[in-house]
Amino acid sequence: MAKVLPDAGPLEMDPSSLVENTEGACVRRHFDEATNTLSVIGGGWNDTAAIRSKRPLEHKEWFGMSFRCAQSGIGVCLSNAPPTKALRFQPTCMVVYMDCVSRAGANFMSFEKKETCRVSPFTAVCDLPPRTNTDTAMCVDYEENIIYLFHRRMGMCAKRLPPHMAGQPLYAGIQVWNSGTCVFVPMPTE
Repeated sequence: MAKVLPDAGPLEMDPSSLVENTEGACVRRHFDEATNTLSVIGGGWNDTAAIRSKRPLEHKEWFGMSFRCAQSGIGVCLSNAPPTKALRFQPTCMVVYMDCVSRAGANFMSFEKKETCRVSPFTAVCDLPPRTNTDTAMCVDYEENIIYLFHRRMGMCAKRLPPHMAGQPLYAGIQVWNSGTCVFVPMPTE
């Protein structure tokens, strides 16, 4: 099981994991550390920006995302995940895109496949913190190798981690595309 030291500090995004803009390109990827806002501006259809946390998630630690458009995603990545413009189709990441969420469930996407996570009446092992001013949030239960997803319209669902991610330290990740913007929301445990 992955362990994080008790003095790990706050969960913050790592600007060095954001793929740099190429000189002269008409697309701009940007992370504003003061507001925790990730954006991609300009470019063509499906231009993306993604960023990961500086440290791995602790057992049952929630992180969240607020978004202004459905072209955003939230997920987890292994520590050896290289900086990338997208979390989807990466063998080291598992992500849910907001345009793939409905009242019935959500689609978790990893390198090998797309799996539906159906909403079901169960009690999550990761209880949401009382302060949940986010559109969506995730939590990893390292003991059970399960990732929990909360979405304000859908509710809660759970999905087992792929075998190559089970028991490994996982980092929080967010992604936007098509000139989208989202805000990373750390959720301190009480």
